[in-house]
Amino acid sequence: MKTKSLPLALSVLTALSLLTLPTASHAADPVHIVIDGVVQTFDVAPYVKNDRTYIPLRGVLEKLGAHVFWNEILTQVIVKKGNTFVTLMPDQSVATVNGAVKVLDAPPELQNERTMIPLRFLVEALGADVKWDGNTNTVSITSTPEPITTTKQFNMYMNDPVLTIAPAFVTNEYKWNLLQQLYEGLTHVDEQGKAIPGVAESWETSDDGLTWTFHLRESAKWSDGSPVIASDFETGWKQAIDIKSESPLSFLFDEIQGVHSYHYGPGALREVGIHATDDRTLTVKLEHPMPWFPLLTAEPIFSPQKNQFADGKTFSLTNGPFSIQKWFPYFDMQMEKSATYWDREHVQLDQIHVQLTPAFNDEFLYTLYEGGAIDEMPLLLAQYDALKNNRDYQMVPEPTTSYLIYNESNPALKNAKIRRAFSYAIDPSVYTSTLFQGRAKPAVGLVPSGVSDGSGGGDFRQHAGTVSQSANHDAEVKQLLADGLREAGLTQLPPLTFTIEQSDLSEQIAAFLTKQWHDKLGIDVKINLVSATDKYRLQDTRKYDICFNTWGADYNDPMTFLGLFSTNGIDNKAGYSNPAYDALLKQANAERKASARSQLLVQAEQLVLQDAAVTPLTFREGQILIKPYVRGFHYVGKGRNFDLKNVTIQGK
Repeated sequence: MKTKSLPLALSVLTALSLLTLPTASHAADPVHIVIDGVVQTFDVAPYVKNDRTYIPLRGVLEKLGAHVFWNEILTQVIVKKGNTFVTLMPDQSVATVNGAVKVLDAPPELQNERTMIPLRFLVEALGADVKWDGNTNTVSITSTPEPITTTKQFNMYMNDPVLTIAPAFVTNEYKWNLLQQLYEGLTHVDEQGKAIPGVAESWETSDDGLTWTFHLRESAKWSDGSPVIASDFETGWKQAIDIKSESPLSFLFDEIQGVHSYHYGPGALREVGIHATDDRTLTVKLEHPMPWFPLLTAEPIFSPQKNQFADGKTFSLTNGPFSIQKWFPYFDMQMEKSATYWDREHVQLDQIHVQLTPAFNDEFLYTLYEGGAIDEMPLLLAQYDALKNNRDYQMVPEPTTSYLIYNESNPALKNAKIRRAFSYAIDPSVYTSTLFQGRAKPAVGLVPSGVSDGSGGGDFRQHAGTVSQSANHDAEVKQLLADGLREAGLTQLPPLTFTIEQSDLSEQIAAFLTKQWHDKLGIDVKINLVSATDKYRLQDTRKYDICFNTWGADYNDPMTFLGLFSTNGIDNKAGYSNPAYDALLKQANAERKASARSQLLVQAEQLVLQDAAVTPLTFREGQILIKPYVRGFHYVGKGRNFDLKNVTIQGK
């Protein structure tokens, strides 16, 4: 079993001199372990090496009431007792206790596939008492019961090392879960998906919808107690926009005046429409009206940054409900309730522990959950059948649509009737029940359930109803194809390729779709399984025919989906262009009457689906396990991001 190498900047760590057991009188003599008066036996015996006594980790610690987790991929050991977490790796001279770094003078070892650890460090870290009898080479350990703690701690995991918490440099969307707890933007998103005051206590927009003015509350503080001011937002946003940051999420700022020109030329960062007019006022100018803009400002990348930390990628002050207590980038992080947060009285949790697991298999994640090392986990595809009846199982709304797009640079696929034939040949209900078996719902439109209707309340899907459709019989789609070929001046379709990101599920999806096209249209479409990088490259260069995509809401408004197909949309990878569609979107964004705006967006969705620019397939449903003592947990924003501000632990 190989031990993974772990890059450590040990020069910046303070080495701790760990207490050790006295040297045995005869190192070759056996070491006896007594726990609570009972002599223990182990399949790998304790031993003395370099004046350190080594014990089998699991054999001893589980008898002390601890849970021991072994991550085989990383050869990483995680030990939990109560709210105490210890993380270490064999052959590495470093460990952490709740994120606090401990540099070991005697590293753990692997002996006969057992992890052997320096006894005193780990046993005392878990609160046990250790005594040594040199005459008999006996270690007596007195355990302590797992404490009944009143500390409310939420335990979560992160599937990567955390090297930075600076919002501009955090590009992994799952890591946004950390930022959600550590920072607060101008606004906050409540459980109903509405923008509510955050650092900004109020805001207004100009009559033309192009200028937004945010008024910051005086009580907003950084974790060092200094005030959060408007220039901190200007600094943070411009840091994310800055080309040197190389943030793939910087496109979220593109609708702010001057940002698109700066990103794609000509233009300068100093010219973008973000201005702190005084300490309590931030003014933002947009390229076009965006009624949903306050929702966008709740995203973590719109967080403020204190000016003197703006060019540091490792650490900065925070202004959210929680602050960092201890943090080791490769093992774990401990957060605590912020002492300076303006709304501290409504924060229910005392602490958050984040277990960093850069590599693991599905079984290990469930082992962490089952043993109480994490309180929530997404249900991965391979685990669904085994765990869907678990008492902790929940289905949660996840505003994400999977769909097909057609490259309209292809002369055949430029024809709407040909695209419609391909689209109508797929029945989303059959597709979903065949491949997902309860893990998703058939898409009945482009905008998924759970997204606002565009008027600040209600659900767009309920308002718009069912829009996408499939053919009533095979003859209809064949006639659509024949009519489309005639309109395009073609006698037959050219060879076509279906591109999808490679995975086991993707192979099943590709096989299902190409069979439907063969059976209903008599067409053989070649499957092209590629990496994610290659898929995006093929889309950007329009070197694909039909492509599978998934899109999750960036903010709680239908425009996050409908804007994908505007003529000049940065994410319009299909090349679809319809002046009537563009006009509907423009009119909707200029419309100040909420109900009228919502109806315009419904018309826009009907048009883009009538043109078959996109074929919606499924609305994704989040499948999670969550401990019954966790109350008030919900996902916000895009994907699997959650906000723990109002979460509490009850009855644990």
